[in-house]
Amino acid sequence: MKEYISSSQKTEQVRRIINEALFILEKVGVPFAGKTEKALQSMAMSFLSVAGVKKSWSEAKNIEDGRKLTTREIIKDINTNYEENISSGSYDDIRRKHLSLLLLNNLIINRGNNPDSSSSDPTRGYSLDTDFKNLIKKFDNNAWSKDVKTFIESRKINVNIPELHNQIFDFLAEWSDSTRSENRFFYIRTREDERFRKGYWFLGDENYIAISFWSGGDALNKTPNVYLQINFKGGIDAYLVARDSDNKKKYFDKLASQLKDYKSTSKGIWKKQLYPKLDNKLLSFIEEFIKSDKKIIDDYLSSTLESVKNPDNNLLDDEFSSKFGFIEEEQFYKLRSRVESRKFNDETYPSETPATENNLPISLASISIEKFQGIEKTSLTEELNADAQWIFLTGENGVGKTSVLQAIALGLTNYEENREYIKERSKIAVGYKKSNIVILNSSVFSFNEEFKSLNKNFIGYGPIRLNSQASSSENQESKNSSNIYNLFQKDGLLKNINYLFKISRLKNNFEFENLKKAVIKILDNRIIDIKITNDGEVKYWEGDAEGYVLGENGLEQLATGFQSLINLVGDVISRFSKEFPTAEYLDYEGIIIIDELENHLHPIFQKTLPGSLSMIFPKIQFITSVHSPIPLLGAPPKSIIIKVNRNHESQITLEKVTIDNIEELNPNILFTSPIFGFSSIINDNLTDFKKLRTEDTWEEVKKTDILDKELLQLYNSRTK
Repeated sequence: MKEYISSSQKTEQVRRIINEALFILEKVGVPFAGKTEKALQSMAMSFLSVAGVKKSWSEAKNIEDGRKLTTREIIKDINTNYEENISSGSYDDIRRKHLSLLLLNNLIINRGNNPDSSSSDPTRGYSLDTDFKNLIKKFDNNAWSKDVKTFIESRKINVNIPELHNQIFDFLAEWSDSTRSENRFFYIRTREDERFRKGYWFLGDENYIAISFWSGGDALNKTPNVYLQINFKGGIDAYLVARDSDNKKKYFDKLASQLKDYKSTSKGIWKKQLYPKLDNKLLSFIEEFIKSDKKIIDDYLSSTLESVKNPDNNLLDDEFSSKFGFIEEEQFYKLRSRVESRKFNDETYPSETPATENNLPISLASISIEKFQGIEKTSLTEELNADAQWIFLTGENGVGKTSVLQAIALGLTNYEENREYIKERSKIAVGYKKSNIVILNSSVFSFNEEFKSLNKNFIGYGPIRLNSQASSSENQESKNSSNIYNLFQKDGLLKNINYLFKISRLKNNFEFENLKKAVIKILDNRIIDIKITNDGEVKYWEGDAEGYVLGENGLEQLATGFQSLINLVGDVISRFSKEFPTAEYLDYEGIIIIDELENHLHPIFQKTLPGSLSMIFPKIQFITSVHSPIPLLGAPPKSIIIKVNRNHESQITLEKVTIDNIEELNPNILFTSPIFGFSSIINDNLTDFKKLRTEDTWEEVKKTDILDKELLQLYNSRTK
């Protein structure tokens, strides 16, 4: 037997049973990588406590034998039987750390009081999965290795969960569009949580999908009142659930009597097995349920609608506490639109790795600036990486970052109106790489003829990106709306995205949807839908981080940061779509300059913006100035950092900061690196350095505070 806890000071008997527990867990596939001996020991003791095993594995019990433990009961059991002295305040560690892998692998369930309840219900006791209990009871048998193989094979789930969600969603969406039934709506996950981002459009988890055609849920069971459960281990079942209210129980008891084959499995739950396994007949059984049981339930609900509306004070105030009833049409289409937007977005931008692996079609190669604004003479002649999608300029206020960006913009364009920004003595030379050939453009005498065909590939933005042309202008060109005017003047106007939405809807619905997905992407799904009203107004539907609808607003009523991002992406698409009308966003080529990228943005959006822009426009190079390290936390690999310095003689210089693997650096390192040059990141007002917090996260700070408080209480109790 392998020794997993060689440094443990426990007695031989306890060490033996802990080692055996870890041997079992490793054999059934629980990953141990990265786990310390202490972490493994804690996991094993929690497992043993739930199983009720002290000396022999034949002792193993679960809910069928009356054994179920809460986290506090597990701590008490560990302290009693496995030579520990764990604080009762550590109950959260049991769930989050010690049992997490066993729960994830479905070896332990946290719905011991009721097998039909949701696994997310915190009031349930922890208990062994029945199949797993039966396996460990036979641990001492000679054929145990064979039993393990059988157990593992029996638990394999060959289901592509997001694909199954997509199949069901598409089937129900088609049914909803074609049916004449008044209740043609189905329940869609309301929270834009981690599962939604994985493509889980319906309620459920890694083990099942819950399909419902009605609103209302059970506050105790954490499930809809009426739903189909598609179990990935096999089987399609229909459920009626009414555990949270006596009124509901009476109501659903009458409903169950009108339906065929619904059997009461426990108080307040009725179940009907539709099919014993999961195969390609799934959609046909959903269709059969719609034609039969759903119709009966709809009729029953319609005939009793007034009684259903009566107040029920036993319900809790959460997602599942609404009264049983019909789904509202407006809410359904909002949620459906969000799923369809996400599906389109995932298909259009399938990779979450924004950086391009090959050289960009057009990229900056070198810079030379002389006698331009406050720059006497500076250059960066070292050839820049052609596959660097992002170039970040850093430096303190007043060192000349904006001047450098403006010089690059002038060196990349050949507009006659730009001549006013270049003094007679100014010399700007910019090298750019196209098709792996470096071409030099100089402003000294005349611009390179090559640039005549490339002028539209370059756009420059200043720090103010809130003003756009009036919709009535139809985004026609004007002096203060040219490609780089906004970079130089505060009155620069961006193209009107609302006009673009209206035109794209008239021309081609696909163009409208494509534009909408780009806006949703750039705002990290905080805008969940965009619609044009019958009066021709463009409305933006806002949502919170969890996907709840917050309301609709016009562009001018949105937060400043949202307006800035929407205007930016709309302007880019408006200009490039005019010059390259047949190209997809993914194929736009060029260089975009943005001064003060993070302006008006919360740190969350500062971090996500580089990645979002890279995914929407993967063939465009972005050159930007930043004052904050947060955008660099979202910088794609191979990004280039150029620090702009200014010495006492007003000499502005450019320094390429060489840092390998910038994506591996945390904020503390970025602050103190040559990029920002902080000598210290400690609060200037801190006087007692013993109180300096060194934890990595706020969660760790809170846990440390709780531990300190408990230690102080323990000390005080023993010194009285």
